[in-house]
Amino acid sequence: MNNSQNVSIVIPTFNRAKMLKRAVDSALSQTVECEVIVCDHGSTDETPEFIKTYGNKIKYIRREVDHGPFFCWLDGVINAKHDLIHINFDDDWISPTFIEETLSVMNHECAFAITAISVHHENGTIDNFYLDFLQSGIYLTRIIEKHLLNSELTTSPGCALFHKKDIISALNIGQLPLQKNYYHGVGPDLLMFLMPLLKYKKFGFINKTLSHFDAHDDSITINSFKNINTKKKIIDSYEDVKKYYLMIKISQMFQIHQKIYKYLKLKKHLTHKFKRILKIIIS
Repeated sequence: MNNSQNVSIVIPTFNRAKMLKRAVDSALSQTVECEVIVCDHGSTDETPEFIKTYGNKIKYIRREVDHGPFFCWLDGVINAKHDLIHINFDDDWISPTFIEETLSVMNHECAFAITAISVHHENGTIDNFYLDFLQSGIYLTRIIEKHLLNSELTTSPGCALFHKKDIISALNIGQLPLQKNYYHGVGPDLLMFLMPLLKYKKFGFINKTLSHFDAHDDSITINSFKNINTKKKIIDSYEDVKKYYLMIKISQMFQIHQKIYKYLKLKKHLTHKFKRILKIIIS
């Protein structure tokens, strides 16, 4: 288990002052103390005034120009002082034990720790999503890799605890070489999950709905899925990301196989040479 003092909660926001309170309060209500950062890129509503009500309880980063969601995420993460990061969207929230429980299944061998999620609809219904085949614990990454690659959409970073360096690598990757179908705001969120799988063998999972997502009309995802063409663009964008990940993985595996081949070839050569020298010595 990691020290709770190594966790920062980053809340990226844009013109969501009326929703922001729930996200901030849930971060401040964690059972372990965390650094809380609100990163605001270009909000034109009353967000700055709202943030002042929290005094020095949170760190506020504001940029006057909005360059898109992932630059806002990256700005907040880069300015975080701790090694473990949770990104909490401004319209979502986490249960009080989210950080404490994800820390219990997170270590230097884990790519990330995730929890089950609940989606709250405006009509009062709640949909819960679990990895039904798993209990809380630490598992091999091939399990979550299969889930991520086979799912039509991606798992939201809002249910996860990541290593800071891995988020920066995923968000700072730039335009994908294979990305033909680009939809604004789609891609790096999935890369945050996939790219660490190339480096780590394990991940942590808590089989409790500790992450809560609001399915309101102003939600980017909800609005996008109302249009069939837009939904297709989003799904196609995620497929491009998966192709990119598989390209990197295959390339990585090829390099490993090349090294093994060279080693075995060299070993065979040295073995024959050793036998000849031994024969001379004995004779």
